Amino acid sequence: MILNTPIRCVVDANIAIKLFIDQPDSDKAKLIFSHLDSDINASLFVPGFFFVECTHVLLKYARNKDYKYSNKDAKEHLEALQLLRLQKSSTYGLVEDALNVGFDLGTSAYDSCYIVLANRLSVPLITIDGGLIKKTKNSLYQVYSLKDVEIPEPGK
Repeated sequence: MILNTPIRCVVDANIAIKLFIDQPDSDKAKLIFSHLDSDINASLFVPGFFFVECTHVLLKYARNKDYKYSNKDAKEHLEALQLLRLQKSSTYGLVEDALNVGFDLGTSAYDSCYIVLANRLSVPLITIDGGLIKKTKNSLYQVYSLKDVEIPEPGK
């Protein structure tokens, strides 16, 4: 799948964390987010709980002594996330449809909210969640793995 410009998609917390934690496809995640700086028409959409999910992951990294990731790093990265030009959506308006999506696909309430948001906006949801991708594979929903998405360079 090729993302067209201006970039318009829903991204989940796992994609955003790749901005700060070096993981496979971190470069692709950074490329998606770089469009926010270079193209005023680019939009990345997230449900309101996105920041809670990101906070949870940052806490896990900071608490895990196997990583060289400090409390200070977590605070700085959360602050950087909050400064991004993300389009935030209230979860209140998503939950009824998310419940039905969860019933139909067997997805979590959180994943279902991402799906509903993307569906309402007629944009793809980009994730690294293999289980979510598998559950939506034969559905009408546009859910794509970051590794399978082609992202143009900003300005192209």
